[in-house]
Amino acid sequence: MTDHSVLNWERVDNMLVVVNGTGSVPDSLWEQLVRDMDELPIDTYLGISMGTIRVTSVQRQLAADVAKKRGLSTIILTNDRLVRGLVTAVSWLGADIKAYPSGEMEEVLSSLELGGATRAAILEASSRLGQTLTKQAV
Repeated sequence: MTDHSVLNWERVDNMLVVVNGTGSVPDSLWEQLVRDMDELPIDTYLGISMGTIRVTSVQRQLAADVAKKRGLSTIILTNDRLVRGLVTAVSWLGADIKAYPSGEMEEVLSSLELGGATRAAILEASSRLGQTLTKQAV
């Protein structure tokens, strides 16, 4: 598990579970995330937003390049309607990305047809990563 105050992530089977809080992401942390996106044996990126994360255009491009190169399926869970709208627009341009309200985690995992153990591990990791963010923000 990578443990930081704005962004935490962990690989669960073939998925990178990423939970963000609120704040700007230092370049060194973002580069570590992008390196893991590029090198870990994953095919899905699950981003769970617990706040408003601020990334630069350069940071966004680095992640987008790796996602495209690796053919990663990207799922974003956020309560920010603007973000969900932007994700929908990007998907219309051909990107394999979808966004859902944060409360739809169970439905999203069901749609992925995961095994019970994998599903439980993803739920546990996302909860633990989110709790770590909350504790560090205090």
